[in-house]
Amino acid sequence: MKKYILINIPAVIILTFTCTLIMAQNKPVLDRETSDRVLKTIQQLVTDSNYQKLGFASADDAKDLSIGAALPVSIIPLDKLKTLDSATGTLQSIKMPSQSAYYALISGRSHQTVALANVEMKDGKSVIRGVGSTGLANAISAASGRLSVEMRQSSELIRILALQLDFLAVTEQGTVYYIPLTSVPDVQIEKGSRLTEQSLLSKVLPLAHRYNGLPW
Repeated sequence: MKKYILINIPAVIILTFTCTLIMAQNKPVLDRETSDRVLKTIQQLVTDSNYQKLGFASADDAKDLSIGAALPVSIIPLDKLKTLDSATGTLQSIKMPSQSAYYALISGRSHQTVALANVEMKDGKSVIRGVGSTGLANAISAASGRLSVEMRQSSELIRILALQLDFLAVTEQGTVYYIPLTSVPDVQIEKGSRLTEQSLLSKVLPLAHRYNGLPW
């Protein structure tokens, strides 16, 4: 299974800004002052020698960026996943909303998402936890590009960390669907497909029960 990694900022630098959240299309966005400071700091950090580690295609990609709306993140704990019934259980019932969200870093040149910023809201402040990854950013961008505006507004990143699986959860006419952001051929999970709760559970539960690593 392919693993997407959000690279921590070098030398364990954690950047904290007092910020205000405003709402745009039902999702939180950073206020302009905070966004400008975040972007300026990212531009200072990205160099010709480290741009790949930070998830950029080139150092120039960091020179003309804007920040998109937040993509909320929820974690699926492995122990709770194992207890679900594939016929009646739902991931929505066991998901744990994260304190952080991923903000798309959009290139002013290509108008495409080139990387992600992992921003955590803590005590009224915005903390940058990491920058990257191009792979995950591209997968989210590709999946989102095929959705209606309404579905993009309802989207959420669902992460099963123990299994290294990420899904974009979207809602259409009251039904939640999951779009895999990577393929797992041995359980017929196809990147970019659209799965119902029960269809997804029938595929991930065997993986969960076989897993014997860290109980994330």
